[in-house]
Amino acid sequence: SIFLGIFLAFLAIEGLYDFVLKIPFRENWNWKLLAPYLILYYAGNYGFVVMVWKTSLMRGVIMLSLVIIQIIINIITHT
Repeated sequence: SIFLGIFLAFLAIEGLYDFVLKIPFRENWNWKLLAPYLILYYAGNYGFVVMVWKTSLMRGVIMLSLVIIQIIINIITHT
């Protein structure tokens, strides 16, 4: 599915930035590097919610609430 491709692209960019190029893009906030990472990150999270939501409404709601909690914690820890 397309969401698997998005998630694999996210993992590829993260691996490239972190392990191959060793770019500290999380600390320096270069938007040219950070924008594709964040777009794929949030698209991947959306994909996880949609894939679960297709099979079960209750599990989809649980997954959506976990993603919202994750985003809130990310905002708190990165500010």
